[in-house]
Amino acid sequence: MANPNPANPPPASAPRHDRYVINIALGNDNEPQKVFVGGCPEGDFYIERGKDVLVPRSVLTRLDDAVVGIPEPDPSDPDGRMRITERKRFPYTLVRTPSPAAGLVER
Repeated sequence: MANPNPANPPPASAPRHDRYVINIALGNDNEPQKVFVGGCPEGDFYIERGKDVLVPRSVLTRLDDAVVGIPEPDPSDPDGRMRITERKRFPYTLVRTPSPAAGLVER
């Protein structure tokens, strides 16, 4: 079916070679099991922790940008002051980078 409004073409999905299989680490008991990643050109994503998921590069960019400040003792300060260290809010493992010939399908 043709786009009814050619002035606003639908967003192009990420090329197959620009998709990655990731696994978001399990969180604490008080954290939601699914992580919401929004604002991607391909749409919004709910990603379940602990499961391998095929996602576009834009999801990785947003996960990399999501950081949280963790207070830690500053070893160089003799008064024992704290410093803030940035850590990933949703750490993930890059399971594999699929090739176009791999035939992976998004679920």
